[in-house]
Amino acid sequence: MVGVLGQHAVCVSEVCDVCEAACPPPSLIRLLQFYSSWAQLRDALLPSWTPRGVVLVVGSDDCSLHQLMVKVLPALAMGNSVIVVPGLSSAPPALLLAELFSAAGLPAGALNVLTGSDALFGAKVAANQNISYVTFSGNKQEGVLLCEATAGLGVSVSVSSILGARCPFIVFESADIDSAVDAIVQSVFTKRREVHWVLCVQESVQERLVSRLRLRMSGMKSLSLRSEEERRLVEAAVQEAEQQGATLVQSCSPPLLWSPVPPPRSNSEAVALANHSPHGLAASIWTEELTLALETAKSVCVGSVCVNCVSLSDPSLPVSPHKESGSCTDGGQEGLYQFLRPSSSSSPPSPPLLPPLGGLLSVWICGPPPPPSSLQGLPVPRSPSPSLWGGSRVSRCQAAV
Repeated sequence: MVGVLGQHAVCVSEVCDVCEAACPPPSLIRLLQFYSSWAQLRDALLPSWTPRGVVLVVGSDDCSLHQLMVKVLPALAMGNSVIVVPGLSSAPPALLLAELFSAAGLPAGALNVLTGSDALFGAKVAANQNISYVTFSGNKQEGVLLCEATAGLGVSVSVSSILGARCPFIVFESADIDSAVDAIVQSVFTKRREVHWVLCVQESVQERLVSRLRLRMSGMKSLSLRSEEERRLVEAAVQEAEQQGATLVQSCSPPLLWSPVPPPRSNSEAVALANHSPHGLAASIWTEELTLALETAKSVCVGSVCVNCVSLSDPSLPVSPHKESGSCTDGGQEGLYQFLRPSSSSSPPSPPLLPPLGGLLSVWICGPPPPPSSLQGLPVPRSPSPSLWGGSRVSRCQAAV
């Protein structure tokens, strides 16, 4: 599959760009390599677990292809048959990948893609008695509708509502301000509708960061993130609803109070501001003091933390969102168990690496490798590969909290 995808990488990239369903081919190839290895090792390393059967993967209309593949590939690697219900933007590349997988030798019926414009189309498919597990990736609103529609069907449902999550971007006075400004600009303008970063800048460096950020953005040109086709689609849906007797309560966005976040004066205030949110997807911490970074990372209620960097990801990195951002763990070995069930021939085993829900913290650290003594405050990592070094610049450590 990796070879076939490499041959058609340009085609996949162009289709994703046209459909605005971001998924760089190198990232997709890395996902394929990681889960292909687990497909070969599953029987040897997980003998007490068996596939669930038929897994339904549902994506919202603004869900990217990469987010879908994070669900689809591990389900296939664990031996399940997968039905994918993509959103409008990710449907064409999903259909293309299904054809490429079939050309690479994937058995018929292992991967199926169903398309539809109905918001509850995924729930209608989930009502089939052959579906044994449903997993959703996208925005919170459609995830709630799916859970309500499938309630009482007797099928397990997991949700990863990562789109629209508000994540804290904490900058301490000991941080490299120029690097933090570059990361702010990168994170704001490269993630389309996916993550909203909330700046929590320590009071002593707030004016310096704001002035440099204003200077950096003064020469930038911003284009509209919404296409004309999307605008016409929304207007047509609203007009149709009004013609059928619906009352338009809010004509623009949900009622929100956008106001400046008060600058924290200490680590405890920064943590309090960061945790005062219904979301718990990720956080970015900027400081050159490693002890302060690790203490803050353990205190924020999120699934993954980037230190002196932002938006890093790797297939071996498990992400367990907190609060309203999700109810499952995706990525790594820990993310495989949602697509498995205990074998009936033996007593129910306990996954050796599966932490309690919301109890896994993944930390990415950019900079020189930290000395082992600086990690003594963290619990013993549960992962067999607790650290991942890339050119002595990026390290990863996992801890159950």
